[in-house]
Amino acid sequence: MPSDKESQILKRSGRHIERYTDVGIAGRGKFATVKQCICKETKKLFAAKILNKNKMGKDNRENIEREIKLLQLSKECRLIVQIHEVFETPSVVTILTE
Repeated sequence: MPSDKESQILKRSGRHIERYTDVGIAGRGKFATVKQCICKETKKLFAAKILNKNKMGKDNRENIEREIKLLQLSKECRLIVQIHEVFETPSVVTILTE
């Protein structure tokens, strides 16, 4: 079971996703779709992993929180994809990576 700190990882508002423009689907999986998006302010390209919360069970949610935490902890490593932001709405979790 995640600690209080881990469960707070996903508590950001989904409103910030409006700062990005969707430019196409990069891939699809059982629980997620990965889209390419561009920040409207900086014009920088990102990958948005969009996870459907209705399709994932409690175990998968804990795995998502663990994935986010590991990405946050490995920000100093240039060999691992860098996490940029995390958004959550009632229906989806979006992990934005470079």
